[in-house]
Amino acid sequence: MKTILEFLSLARVQPPLMAPLGALYVSLSLGLPLSGEPLRLALANWFFIQLSFSADSAFAPKEDIFNNCSRLPAGPAAKAAFFIAMAAVSAYLSSMPGQWMLPASGLIVIALYSLPVMGRYRLKNFFFAKTLISSFFFLWAIVLSPVILRYGFSSAVIYEALSSGAIIVPISMCLSVLFDIRDVKGDAAAGIRTIPVLIGARPASFSIAALAALLCFYAALHGNAYAASFCFILALGGAFSAGKSRAYYEACLLGLNLVSAAALVLKIAAR
Repeated sequence: MKTILEFLSLARVQPPLMAPLGALYVSLSLGLPLSGEPLRLALANWFFIQLSFSADSAFAPKEDIFNNCSRLPAGPAAKAAFFIAMAAVSAYLSSMPGQWMLPASGLIVIALYSLPVMGRYRLKNFFFAKTLISSFFFLWAIVLSPVILRYGFSSAVIYEALSSGAIIVPISMCLSVLFDIRDVKGDAAAGIRTIPVLIGARPASFSIAALAALLCFYAALHGNAYAASFCFILALGGAFSAGKSRAYYEACLLGLNLVSAAALVLKIAAR
């Protein structure tokens, strides 16, 4: 089991998987079918986010080497394949009504976040920008994309979607800090000033647990069993995260994805 979790950590597949699971749940909640365009949109967003994680691995390996989690740096052929894949999925997403904003803004963010041409001014070197970027990707893929598919692209639709899906922002921020706790040694060695680097891994882990517990209570009060269960696992995992191996974090992510998959299955059964 530990070997499987370590492979998942290297492949970076678990965080992006949260996007399609959440997006399909939202699509069903909006009355959209679990097939056709909603399914294609969820899968395309998933691929885009997975490539985003891969970009950081391929073009900014220094801190990953410090963390003993990086494969050999990608060669020219692999990097060319990455750019081709990113261009293809961006073009596909942009061809869908109202879905151009994620690839348009995402490509800019990826370049500013990971590519070494920015040097020490990469966005990932600044904890506030680093934390908000992941929130943007997940909020767009999980909530905004299916809502725009259902109701069209307009300022009113985006405002309502942001209001109803606002809880995803602090949840994503907790996840981002959780990943930073996992990588605190490598980030510190590489000069990346994440929250755990600035305040310490243990205070950061307690902060995650406290915020996730509050989000769990809030979701439960509003009858959102999915979000409440997700935040409960996040609070539990975050509380004991300081100093743990990468397998521990992958186990936490696996628990979160299983909660999302169970919520999706229950949603399908209830239709």
